[in-house]
Amino acid sequence: MVIELDELLHVHLETITNPHLIRYYQLLFIIEGSGNLWIDSNKYSFQNKDMLAVSKGLIQIMEFSKNIKGFAILFSEEYIYKHPRDIGWVNNLLLFDHATASPIIKLQDIEYLELLIILSKVRAEISSENSFVKDEILFSLLKTFLLITERVKRAVSGNDNHYEGEWHYLNKFKESLEA
Repeated sequence: MVIELDELLHVHLETITNPHLIRYYQLLFIIEGSGNLWIDSNKYSFQNKDMLAVSKGLIQIMEFSKNIKGFAILFSEEYIYKHPRDIGWVNNLLLFDHATASPIIKLQDIEYLELLIILSKVRAEISSENSFVKDEILFSLLKTFLLITERVKRAVSGNDNHYEGEWHYLNKFKESLEA
């Protein structure tokens, strides 16, 4: 699901401005405006051309400026876990690792435009009346969006070897806890 941030603000103002449990993955793509995001009592400030990634199971509060423009991309585990191997790559994304990294990604102009193009394709596909392989196209676009964002986050954090070291043990613990 893709929803415009100003619509999210107007329709779900009561929910998002109070502490609430996140039951899905979300990506907030900020085009214009600013705000704050509290995740498990940690405050993160964001602005134009930022992206925020929040995984399920966290307590969140959102605060947006009145001129906010952007999109929220929301998806469930069931949607992303099409095949058993999908659990591994999603759980290994630095993008959704709030234990060791900030949820905010500062996008450069080229990255911002690349992701905005993919997001435009997602929105066009959602509104398309042609249902032939629609789910597969949407899944592929979402996966591409996630992988490009992951590459950007790793480049910014300098963490290209996220699968090594202590992260491996933390991830195994998270998987055991989920099971």
